[in-house]
Amino acid sequence: MILKATGISKSFGGLIALKNVDFHINSGEILGLIGPNGAGKTTIFNVLTGIYHPEQGNIDFNGEDISKYRPFEICHKGIARTFQVTRAFLDMSCLENVLVGIIGNNPNLSPAEKKSEAIKYLEFVGLKNSVDTQAKNLTLVGKKRLELARALSTHPKLLLLDEVLSGLNTTEMREACDLINIILDKFGITIFWVEHVMSAIMEVSGRIIVLDHGEKIAEGLPKDIANNAEVIEAYLGESDA
Repeated sequence: MILKATGISKSFGGLIALKNVDFHINSGEILGLIGPNGAGKTTIFNVLTGIYHPEQGNIDFNGEDISKYRPFEICHKGIARTFQVTRAFLDMSCLENVLVGIIGNNPNLSPAEKKSEAIKYLEFVGLKNSVDTQAKNLTLVGKKRLELARALSTHPKLLLLDEVLSGLNTTEMREACDLINIILDKFGITIFWVEHVMSAIMEVSGRIIVLDHGEKIAEGLPKDIANNAEVIEAYLGESDA
C-alpha cells in the first residue's frame, strides 16, 4: 500500500466537500475515481497534493503523514498531478516547461543532463517534434501531453490524473489510455485517475472508488461498480448501466 487516507473531511463556507472519506491506494495499481460533478473528486486531489489541508483525518504516504505538508513538499515526497484545465507556462517552450519540474526535483544534474531528461519525457508523451514549440501553440491534446510530461519529470511514485481524456476524440482517448498503461508498466508509477469517460476508466482501472456529495458510496472492481444500484442511481444512469 502506497497511500492510505482515513476520515478525510473538508468544507468550504459551511458546505461539505468531503465527509469522513476513507480509501487506500495499492502500490502498482491504477485506481479510478468517479462521481457526478460536485462529488468531491478534485477536492480529494487538492487535499492529497497539499493545495487544501483536511479539517479532519490524515493521509499516510509511504508511512509518513503528509496531511499538513505544502504542495512542493508533497511533490518532493513523490506525488505529482495533472490538471483538468492544463496549466502549462504558455509563453515558455515545451522543453522549458518540463525543465521546471526537473530543476525543482533534480538540482544536482548538469544542464546537459537536465535537457536530455526533459527531451526524454517529451518524446515519451509524443511531443518529440515540439521541443522548442511554445506551449500556447499546442493543440489541446498537445497541452495535455505536456502536462503529463511535466508531472513525470518530477519522478513521482504516485501520479494523479485529472480527466486526461476530456476534450479528446476517440483515437486520442485510445492513445491516452495506452500511455497510462505504459506509465505503470515502464516506470512503475502508481496511478490515481479521475475520469468521466466511463468506458475508458472501467477498462483501464483495476479498482474504482465512487463519490457522491462528498461521501464514498462504493468501492470495488469495475464490473461490480457498473452493476451497483446506488452508483447507477447517483451517477451512471440507467442507459449506462
